Amino acid sequence: MVKTITKRWTVILFISLFLNIFLGGLFIANKYFKDKNGLGFRKMVYSVPWARHTLGDEVKPLAQKIFRAHRRKIRNNGKIRIGIYKNIDTALTREPFDKRELMKAFNDLKENFQNTQTEMHSMMTEFSAQLTTEQRKILVNQAKHVYEKRHERRERRRKRFKETKDNK
Repeated sequence: MVKTITKRWTVILFISLFLNIFLGGLFIANKYFKDKNGLGFRKMVYSVPWARHTLGDEVKPLAQKIFRAHRRKIRNNGKIRIGIYKNIDTALTREPFDKRELMKAFNDLKENFQNTQTEMHSMMTEFSAQLTTEQRKILVNQAKHVYEKRHERRERRRKRFKETKDNK
């Protein structure tokens, strides 16, 4: 004779099933999306974080020293940028609409990005001056590899877009 499952065991079964699915999802996410958080500047080729990631732990102290020296300026630019975005939002929603106000906000944003980029270039120049010739060659080769991969991805997307456009 088969006993029916009690409510208690049904609840335990569903909780166990839910936990297994949840933990399995975390495991899969970690496997396929590992190290996606906190990339920050590492995606930006020819930046100190990218170079540190490329060259490994041997240059970590140097990279940290240089990044710490410039961190305040970069953070200040980020804080200023938040205000600039608010100015853009205000200019976009203001009635009557003023093109000059919006253009000024966009010019401020461009100047802010240029300041940040100049700071990043300064950091990379300072960092590169302390590397060996071999380490700089590794950076060049890795940059070529990154650009080739980006080009391949772009071509695949372009091909997919063309195929979907032709099928319509």
